[in-house]
Amino acid sequence: MAQSSPILEGFRAVFRRPALALAEITWRWSFGAAACALLLLLFVEYLDTLPVTRSDVFFLRSRHPYLVSQAIAHILSGSAHRLVIATLVVAAALTISWIFVASLGRAFSLKHLLDYFGMANTAGLTLQRARFWRAKEDGWRLRSLLGLNFLRAMLGLAALFGILGSAIVAGFASSNSDPRPGVVFLIFVPLALLVALLWSAVNWFLSLAPVFVLHDSQNAFGSMSRAAEFCRSRASAVAWSSTAFGLLHFVVFVLATAAVLIPLAFARVLPPGIVLGAIVLLTIFYFAMVDVLYMGRLAAYVSILQTPEQARVVSPLLQALSPQPRPSSQLSIPSSRPTMSDFPPIPPSDDDIVSDVPGLISPSQKPKQ
Repeated sequence: MAQSSPILEGFRAVFRRPALALAEITWRWSFGAAACALLLLLFVEYLDTLPVTRSDVFFLRSRHPYLVSQAIAHILSGSAHRLVIATLVVAAALTISWIFVASLGRAFSLKHLLDYFGMANTAGLTLQRARFWRAKEDGWRLRSLLGLNFLRAMLGLAALFGILGSAIVAGFASSNSDPRPGVVFLIFVPLALLVALLWSAVNWFLSLAPVFVLHDSQNAFGSMSRAAEFCRSRASAVAWSSTAFGLLHFVVFVLATAAVLIPLAFARVLPPGIVLGAIVLLTIFYFAMVDVLYMGRLAAYVSILQTPEQARVVSPLLQALSPQPRPSSQLSIPSSRPTMSDFPPIPPSDDDIVSDVPGLISPSQKPKQ
């Protein structure tokens, strides 16, 4: 019996349980709003600490490029260390907050997602249903989820340092006496792309591992090993689901970008408030669709996980091209092994020679008793 497509199962789970996407949007946007408010307060407080003299105000009001640059340099002089320290404090606070909020949000969404597939799979195997209910009874396992999100945060920090290191390495190709910005660019871009690809691959595994924390009651490192084994054993289904949702994400991004250009085209005709409001609404809609697609992709992975491993979805084209077995009525299978009586007898001849094989000696040449 053909199994349902994991992609369709993912969309079906999101539309049948809209609370999953709403929960994902809630915790992500709540953290994003808190982070934006904290960064805005940091910027405002930093501006309040900058000393502005009367000469600086005079230079700024002159609107002369040189005088304005001199005033800004004088205002910002000696305040870089305060900005760095404040940025480090805020970044540490946001990182710790994200680890806890992401762990709680992922535990909530995965609990309901596993519950949905455990209840929806009425024809599933008993062992699989036992795993779902065991995951439901084991609790949220926040310690393992906190460990995984801590690893993701450290991975992001390592990627940031990797990009900074790429910039430093690329800067060695140029000097003040022999500036070569083109060579620096050609060295920096491949190194930065390599760091980004490595970060994206490892971060994808870490984002998949929470499924196995709640499904198989694994710890942080055990869930990572289980995720790698899952991708190896179900490589085709996982790759197809990831590619499909990635393409949908790209399509949504292109459509949102094209939609944002429409109010910008009427910027000279419409009031600025209307243009800005339209851009904000389109941006919010884009981020909402991204969160919905993320939950659909996660639901597709859970659907692959709860499908028996020996079941494979065969497309009609492959089924038509594959050789079909012949009906049993058209097969001629002998009922027993052939015997000597099934072959025609060998006529006697004078040229027969003596042999050790029975049946090759003519009756007239039988030895006398």
